[in-house]
Amino acid sequence: MTSLKLNGSSAGALPTPTPPAAQATAIATTRPRSIRTDRRALIIAPLALLCCVWLWALVQTGGVARGPRAVTFGGDFALNMSSAALLKQGGNPYDGNVLLRAEQAYMDRNGIPVQLGADQAPLTWGGYPPLFFWILEPLTSLPFHLVALLWIGLLLAVMIGGFIALLRYLGWKSLVIPSLIFAIMPQTTLEAYYANPTGLVVGLIFLALALQRRHPLSAGLLFSLAFLKPQLAVPTLIAMTVFLVLDRRRFLTGVTLGVCALVGASLATVGPHGLALWVYGLASVSAMVASQPNMAPLIGLYAGWTAQPLRTCIEAVLAMAVLALTAREWYRGRAGSSAPFLAIAWLWVGWFLVLPYARFPDEILLAPAILAFVGPDGRDLGRLAPATMLYLIYFSALLFSAHLAGAQLLSLPLLVLLAVLYVHRSSETRETTRAAVLSA
Repeated sequence: MTSLKLNGSSAGALPTPTPPAAQATAIATTRPRSIRTDRRALIIAPLALLCCVWLWALVQTGGVARGPRAVTFGGDFALNMSSAALLKQGGNPYDGNVLLRAEQAYMDRNGIPVQLGADQAPLTWGGYPPLFFWILEPLTSLPFHLVALLWIGLLLAVMIGGFIALLRYLGWKSLVIPSLIFAIMPQTTLEAYYANPTGLVVGLIFLALALQRRHPLSAGLLFSLAFLKPQLAVPTLIAMTVFLVLDRRRFLTGVTLGVCALVGASLATVGPHGLALWVYGLASVSAMVASQPNMAPLIGLYAGWTAQPLRTCIEAVLAMAVLALTAREWYRGRAGSSAPFLAIAWLWVGWFLVLPYARFPDEILLAPAILAFVGPDGRDLGRLAPATMLYLIYFSALLFSAHLAGAQLLSLPLLVLLAVLYVHRSSETRETTRAAVLSA
């Protein structure tokens, strides 16, 4: 990987990134389109058909016709609403056994027949900040079916809206077809099916990434809402700030002000005790992750057969390794004003792989890396590697419940994606450099 000298900056100085859309325009002027529209259609059409088949199968087998309920369709939001009801009564939503009984009672009050056994206790945990549950408290008096369907609609709107903003940020002019395919990919549909708030978080991250080019302070304030899931927000904030944000000072000011406002609102509503319960619950994630299904990061490979102390050590080593690689890329200036998003796409995947907790649907966070690899408007889909990675992400759903000797296998396709992105990390860099030389 050839080191690039940054324009007007030393190796140790923090460079100012160039917006991906501008980079895409520069590249487009110096090389022919790599694939014609009709050839792109031959690649996209089968994927769209496969996604439709997936969506049909999910609707047919997922009990969607019966409406939202615990565990399955709308199951994660049922847990959120039960947590809100429990908090409203002065209970602790971060105690799995107590929350399990509260969820059963909440479902009974809504006339939804469901039997939650003790085997569900390890999977029953509030997980989100108490302020989120406090906001949901007034909705606990409304019919769950209505609230859940409105929530799922909100999730889809934010996910798709964030994805469209991401497309524009990365220089795409074609918006409709990519957005439709994103909406029916297995990861997106399962995020909506379970009604998990992660869809809201990821959509906000995409919106903040696009907004920061012109309104960095507002983008930072928007990004602060992503701390609804700190395990996603923190690594994404690192990657964005180091490589992608144009005005870091104003963006980080917005993030800081937003987080402080959220902490202040939490103290004013649920008090220090509520926050302490949440922090304690976050600290216990490592202990419960071995019993969690469908884990997409690397922790799924070893959580099922390692003791907690060893598991914690592995997590720390992997996180420090990715942090060191991030620092190296920053120092070398790989993602400065001379390099596009593709140059750091492999690190985007790397940070996801070392998350302490993320499930298969949360892979929607990897959309920027995939979009950067296939190029604006899918111009590189005629090449073997980008097309293969797109289908790999789809077919990784086959490993949803796959185990081997206690190891969950969902991270294996992502390791392949990381390796391929790493190998191709300098291809766009060479094109951008060539564009700069020709335009000089």
